[in-house]
Amino acid sequence: MQRGTLTTLSAVACILGLFAAFGVILWGTDALVFTGSDASAKVVSAVLALVGAFLAAVVSIIGLVVKHAIDIRTEDRLAAESQRSAILQREAENRLALEAAISAVRLLATQSGSPSLPIQRAGALITLSSLGQHTLTLALASELLQRNELEPSTAAVVLEHALRSGKADVQADAMARLGDAAAQMATPNGFELPMAIVVPAADMPLHIRRWVPLIVARVLLARPLKEWLSPQFAPSANTLLGTLCVIWETESHASSKRDVAAILAEVLSGFPADGTIIHPAKAFAISTIRDGVGISQSASDVGAILVEDLRAWRVVQV
Repeated sequence: MQRGTLTTLSAVACILGLFAAFGVILWGTDALVFTGSDASAKVVSAVLALVGAFLAAVVSIIGLVVKHAIDIRTEDRLAAESQRSAILQREAENRLALEAAISAVRLLATQSGSPSLPIQRAGALITLSSLGQHTLTLALASELLQRNELEPSTAAVVLEHALRSGKADVQADAMARLGDAAAQMATPNGFELPMAIVVPAADMPLHIRRWVPLIVARVLLARPLKEWLSPQFAPSANTLLGTLCVIWETESHASSKRDVAAILAEVLSGFPADGTIIHPAKAFAISTIRDGVGISQSASDVGAILVEDLRAWRVVQV
């Protein structure tokens, strides 16, 4: 039963009960008995006036109750219509997003089945990512990147959208795929990485941010140390070193901080002992960072393997 109907029936029942009780009282006191005397006439007149006032009050109360019930039913109807409209709007938006996603996927290949132009692939993946289709976009981008059919710059944009999505499962998927393809993010001009990696947010969850130093290290391993030290790639190397410094300085989790410190200590061993690392977040004195990390041992097996790879990478240069 609706709220308005229940309220109305309850109010009417209460009023009828009061009216019945009032009638019983009048009947029991013989207030309506007319004996013909002047006093009896006055009593009956007063009682009838009281009954009239009571009935007028009852009518007013019933009117207010009915109006309240109508208002409640109107509010319920409007709320139901608003909810229905919201559902229909979401369904329409989802349908349009799905149609746009299908159209974007079609841009990845021509009608004959051959790969489309790189700019079409980039536009399709960025469109999918902008529509929130992160799982599909990451899977497609990862596959194309492994085949060298996707520019690292496009992959960086797609990964940036996923890392900024605020969804832990999407962020973890993005980090795992980037970890597998980190070497391919080294480019002829330096590297391509999402800004969420280059300048990691302080509130990034631990299971997500612990990937950052591993990814940076793998990007460094993708190019010989001698090339990173050349004037062409030195600015890019400087940025990657700065990212490691930012992570090491801001990390609060003990084991993750040890991993970063071990990686950073090994990387810095291949670079000049003095100088300044310029990073978008801040500048770091190399000597201060060296003293801070000292000789560190990695806390995880993955970190230890990377440190060994970095040591071999550094020794080759020597």
